[in-house]
Amino acid sequence: MFERIIYRISKWLFNSIFFVFIVFLLVCMSCANPGQLTGGPKDEVPPKIDTLRSTPNFLTNFNQKVIEITFDEWIKLEDVVNQVIISPLVTPRPQVTLRKKTVFITFDDATKFREGATYTINFGTAVKDLTENNVPENLRYVFSTGDYIDSLEISGVVTDVLTKEPVEKLLVMLYDNLADSVVRKEKPFYFTRTTKEGTFRVQNIRPDTFKIFVLEDKNANYLFDGTNERIGFLDSLLIINDSVQYELKFNLFQDEVPLKILTTNKTQYGLLKFTFNQPPEDLTFRYEADIPIVLFDYEMDTLRLWYNLGDSSNWSIVLSKDSLFSDTVSVNVAQKAAFLEKSALMLKTDVKNIANLNPIKPYELAFNHPLLTIDTSLIQLFENKDSVDIPVNPILELDSTSTYKKLIINHKWNPETKYNIIVQPDALTDLFGFKNKDTIEQQINIRSLKEFGNLDLTINGLDTLHQYVFRLEQNKKIIQTFKVADTKTWKQKIVALPPGKYELVIITDVNRNGRWDTGNYAQRRQPEPIITKELEALRANWDVEAMLDISQ
Repeated sequence: MFERIIYRISKWLFNSIFFVFIVFLLVCMSCANPGQLTGGPKDEVPPKIDTLRSTPNFLTNFNQKVIEITFDEWIKLEDVVNQVIISPLVTPRPQVTLRKKTVFITFDDATKFREGATYTINFGTAVKDLTENNVPENLRYVFSTGDYIDSLEISGVVTDVLTKEPVEKLLVMLYDNLADSVVRKEKPFYFTRTTKEGTFRVQNIRPDTFKIFVLEDKNANYLFDGTNERIGFLDSLLIINDSVQYELKFNLFQDEVPLKILTTNKTQYGLLKFTFNQPPEDLTFRYEADIPIVLFDYEMDTLRLWYNLGDSSNWSIVLSKDSLFSDTVSVNVAQKAAFLEKSALMLKTDVKNIANLNPIKPYELAFNHPLLTIDTSLIQLFENKDSVDIPVNPILELDSTSTYKKLIINHKWNPETKYNIIVQPDALTDLFGFKNKDTIEQQINIRSLKEFGNLDLTINGLDTLHQYVFRLEQNKKIIQTFKVADTKTWKQKIVALPPGKYELVIITDVNRNGRWDTGNYAQRRQPEPIITKELEALRANWDVEAMLDISQ
């Protein structure tokens, strides 16, 4: 009996001690871990600065080496390099560290501040509470090395000049040095970065006159010195004072860069292929060799140049553009005999049993070499009427847009009618004297106009002093291009378009060269204005009327 009592007392003591130990352990864990237990309403309140334990904000005559910002709860620091921005720029960059609830900004002993300047430290989204990632709104620390805090500000938005989409993480830079070269040689006086919405805000600016730029700083050196760095600038100086409020808008663009040949392919006799760092436009060619014919075409950033020599001799060609680009390419034509022995004129178009054709489009046959001559007597077109093939007279052309590598067969097609094209051997002769060896035969089914839609375009608000380029595009592919000038209103009906969504790209062709041109900061030239308008979706057997006013 006595032993049983002793046993129960011992068991009770053991359980009590174990319970106390568990409670003690939980308390210790709670003290050691600054997080909170689960349960209860979600914490949506961001951390707040404990002003009694922090270095006072908006200090003047600042001369401290360390700034301490203490919060009312446990926090964490994330992406300090990109989120914590100190303007004007401070070098070397101060250390930003966290200990418990306090953020420390520690300046290097070598740091030299500008005299009489107001500095802002913007934290972005670097500071978050430990549990729910709540971010304090507009968290920043301001101090001045002078007697007062500057209080002026500017704001604005940056969009890509082509896509019209906002661009984030760009530098917005202000300079009190007004030289045009300052963006290439000096780091900015004030700066900030754009948000996801492309917006920016620079606060605590002094009254003064500035140059302002936006920059895609690829090499993170605060200078416009990379060929792949996009830029935006104002045409005039920015005068900041108490009486003017600014809401600035910038177009970000790729600065015009010199034309450069990246690769040259000379492996095939009769063809030179050049790849450039950009689409090569308005090139001129000069060569001394006795070459009967030289043909060329462009495709994006590639130039193809076809030639045929009377004799197998080496030659060179000079490619140039204005006074900014010139390059000489030497050509070794020793492989001509082997080329002539192995090569032939080959059809590249996939000839099908029946080809379906838009009733307003020509039929095209593409070949591997440029075509020079057509024997029209060896090409026939038949129209099927009541199961009888009747010969008709097509219009036969060579496509100059692709260095004559296409035979264009055009005719006033009758919708919902069948045609048959026959190209007999020797009908076509290419640049090298090769002829087609085989008969080419293609049946064509002309589709009904009811399968297509029509587009009626009216553009108002044009400036008669400007030339415009209008491009109808579908999925970024150019369908048709129009050049317009000397009118306030332009109207155009485009028929037999396949159903789908289309966009109208409107370019103000400032230099009247028939295409869009980017800007050039060295010449203080902005990119040409470009507007993209999405049109109402086009349906089959339907007309869409689109009226746009570009002056609004």
